[in-house]
Amino acid sequence: MTSPSSEDLFECDDSYNPVTEIMIYLGTVSYLSIGLVLHFSLLRTILVTEKRTYKESSFFHIFALDSMALWKTVLPVARVLILVVPFGGTWNLWLSNIHAEPQFGGFTMSYDRAVKWAALSLFQTIYILTAFAITVVCTTVTLFKMIVLPERIKSAEKSLCFTSIFISITYLLVATTQILWITCCADAMMFAIQFLAFDSFTVGSAVIVFLVNKPLRESVFKRRAKSARVSVVHSRTFN
Repeated sequence: MTSPSSEDLFECDDSYNPVTEIMIYLGTVSYLSIGLVLHFSLLRTILVTEKRTYKESSFFHIFALDSMALWKTVLPVARVLILVVPFGGTWNLWLSNIHAEPQFGGFTMSYDRAVKWAALSLFQTIYILTAFAITVVCTTVTLFKMIVLPERIKSAEKSLCFTSIFISITYLLVATTQILWITCCADAMMFAIQFLAFDSFTVGSAVIVFLVNKPLRESVFKRRAKSARVSVVHSRTFN
């Protein structure tokens, strides 16, 4: 990795409207804060406030057993992948000249590719599409197995479909922005859209958990749920 030279220095673009940029920043902080609050609420509910309830859940017992069996089987392969995969997309960065580049009134880190064809976006797209394919295949197989059960669990099928669709859309959104970036649309707007696409992973995972899991949703927002139940009971008694 080479150090930036004096020729790479630049002056920040002051043509941007400070008020607009501050509003964009506050908007970004707002939706990321939603994800942060939901994640902390999820952990707090499962590990602290409703620990006795959730530790007896069959899901957590099965998950623990499956995880132990899975890691015993694929641990050697996982170790290799953990070491190799990150360098699969970043090795060209170590050979390239890293420099600061003005963007949206500030700056971002960019690089001049030492190996022209080895764009970071290309490797990210390959990884994302691979994960997307695995998600589709695993969901299809799981859903098929659930449908052919003697007693169908329609609520679980609905949750699985909803979750899979959301995750697949997220992968497709990120992959699309990466493909457009390396093929035709490497401009400021696409640069911003890429960040929004990747942020959907961070915020979306917590949102989807709350949307598909009613008991967990009621545990987190139990005050509202209890007040709603009281209102329903009173109205029925009055009638």
